[in-house]
Amino acid sequence: MVTCSLSLLEWEKAGDAVNWFDPTAEELATRSVDLIRSWRGARTQLELSIELGFNSNVVTHWESGRRFPRASVALRAAALDQPGLLDSLARLAGADWSARVSPDSPTGVSLLVADLMAGCEIPEVASRLGVSPQTLYRWLAGRAEPRLPEFLGCVAAGLRLELVLELLTPENQPDPEPLWVSDLLLALYLDAYRALPAHDDSWLAGHLYLPPSQVEEGIERLARTGQIVRLGQHWKPAENQVASWTFQSTAVSDGARARAASLLAEPTTRFVVVSGMASAAQIGRVMGVARRAHEDIVRIFANTDHTERLVHVCLALTPLDGELIG
Repeated sequence: MVTCSLSLLEWEKAGDAVNWFDPTAEELATRSVDLIRSWRGARTQLELSIELGFNSNVVTHWESGRRFPRASVALRAAALDQPGLLDSLARLAGADWSARVSPDSPTGVSLLVADLMAGCEIPEVASRLGVSPQTLYRWLAGRAEPRLPEFLGCVAAGLRLELVLELLTPENQPDPEPLWVSDLLLALYLDAYRALPAHDDSWLAGHLYLPPSQVEEGIERLARTGQIVRLGQHWKPAENQVASWTFQSTAVSDGARARAASLLAEPTTRFVVVSGMASAAQIGRVMGVARRAHEDIVRIFANTDHTERLVHVCLALTPLDGELIG
């Protein structure tokens, strides 16, 4: 199987990257410590503890990994220096309850987890998190609350990985690889590329709709960063490199926009355009349909063991009345 993770979500810590489609309990604990330290920033552990309403230095236990905060407390810590974070989380989760319940409350966490887990198999997710199905049902019912690593596990199970990006403080957000570089890396997995007598920049350029000079630049970049290695006459993804694709759901870069626009102009592109008028509430439903389609597409790519074809999928909703869509 070609294991997929998102390059945007791979923290390079001592050469270790997390596969957010199937994280281990140890990885979730390690990343929880990373997040807590980033939220603390320049504060001392005691200062953050007091700011969160504790009388003792609980943060020292969190950062040592001996125990972890409840999800609602973790979200309050994340929101201290990130105005609008909780609104962003609710919006990304497609929540329709955020106007009356804050995501950083125990009730909000249960509703957020329920949104994240929609369509997931509870026994399977519980097994991956190392808890009983009854515990997971208690989280969903609001009778108990997950700790931070378990909450991150729910995010990963629901493949709502853009929420992890929101939890990162701006200075700790990893720089995304340009979209065309990610396309190039994926192309090296293709059966057709591996069947070539030797590496061919022109072949890749023709298939990816890129100029050969850009392919040459991308190969040099991937080799320099250790993501690919030379094997005989071909370039091959490094053994510890997972197939990755880049997505940005809230603030798409100019480069990604340009890449998508150029691909839409190609004769092999197949797309459907629908224009229509509706109420704001109905547009919200349209966004929900698009979000569910995105999740289904990600699941297909995440679970594939085939390397026959490579496609670029772009889901876009453009307001024609000048109003931003939340």
